[in-house]
Amino acid sequence: MVENFDLMLLAGGYARCTPQNWNKQATNIDQCFKLYFPTQGDAMIRLDGTWQNIKADRYYFINGFHIQEQRCPSEFVVYWIHFIPTSLELRYLLLQGSSLFSWSKKVYRCHQSAIEILPQLFKNPESRVRNVAPVCRVHAMLLHMVADYLRQNRIEVPVQNNMLLARIMPSIDFINDNIYRSPPLAEVAARSHLAPTYFHRLFRELFHTTPLAYMTRRRMDNARQLLSSTVLSVKEIAWRVGYENEFYFTRVFSKHFHISPRDFRKRFIDHA
Repeated sequence: MVENFDLMLLAGGYARCTPQNWNKQATNIDQCFKLYFPTQGDAMIRLDGTWQNIKADRYYFINGFHIQEQRCPSEFVVYWIHFIPTSLELRYLLLQGSSLFSWSKKVYRCHQSAIEILPQLFKNPESRVRNVAPVCRVHAMLLHMVADYLRQNRIEVPVQNNMLLARIMPSIDFINDNIYRSPPLAEVAARSHLAPTYFHRLFRELFHTTPLAYMTRRRMDNARQLLSSTVLSVKEIAWRVGYENEFYFTRVFSKHFHISPRDFRKRFIDHA
């Protein structure tokens, strides 16, 4: 049962992509979920070994965990947004669906105003604090499209997994409430009255990752969201995501995304 529907907005905007600035092999930075709203030109994305066309007459949901490469033959103009569910359960569900899904633009004309907000929303991070309405509008659009993606792909938690989820939910809630201090496995498992090794096995069986890897991933996702949406220093961001030592944080971030926090801020926030 999914109880938390929050989505973390990682980056977004409006891009004029060319072969020089868009053609690339995928990196760990692409490991998120993406919505593309093309307005001109076309592009191609290789997902799970198969090239998929991105055209200007449709909107696209893309599972970035499956991207291997992207190309555009000339100019490709697109509104875009990258996001991650803060809910472990919702993330699990989205990973079950197709790597690429599209809608006719006619289906989502109602979201045009939210789409056009994206460049200003991410170019001026401070405006999100002063004016909450645009943020709510973008979140509403995302939730609407995510819900439709789940419905049309017929994705739901199997009954057996639902029972296991209910059993370990107290531990998942505890993890999410204490994500910045990475509590030890024994402390997490105790919340569900389970032995640490048994809890670890159930968690990995359900989510195909370990509790520690999940906690680290959440902290790194929060860090890149802050890097792309604020002017905070790397030291301040390290502290906000639970690292007292800026240099250790930089090492963990660089290992996770294969790029330093400072280089990430310079190179990736303006590219779809």
